[in-house]
Amino acid sequence: MLKAESFRSLYRSLWRAGDASVAHKTRNKLRIRKKIRQAFEDHRAETDQAVLADLLERGMNTITFLETASRRRGIEHSIVENLCAMDFYQSRYDKQPPFWNRKLKEHQRKLHDIAGDEYMLALRMVNETLKLSLR
Repeated sequence: MLKAESFRSLYRSLWRAGDASVAHKTRNKLRIRKKIRQAFEDHRAETDQAVLADLLERGMNTITFLETASRRRGIEHSIVENLCAMDFYQSRYDKQPPFWNRKLKEHQRKLHDIAGDEYMLALRMVNETLKLSLR
């Protein structure tokens, strides 16, 4: 049986690793914290032990990934930086789409609409391949 203490410890470890992975840049640090908080709140009512064990494993793998991103400025760091950038642009897009007052050609609008779907697909594939829990 998994205990609440293990998830509280996981939350705190993710928080610290997330801060370090963005080199303590304030804006990105706040974005990472928001993503961690949302992920935990999404699964707050989860009671299935198998799902909780999988979430704990994914959380531990994510901590390792974030720690690697903080130590090396390689592909891991680029992924974390791009996650923060996409969150920034998505929040701006939610407030006001970039083409709200423009008349785009139909094929341009379709390309713009599927870009977010392609990003989410790539992120989902990275998560499944590495057993991570990135958002």
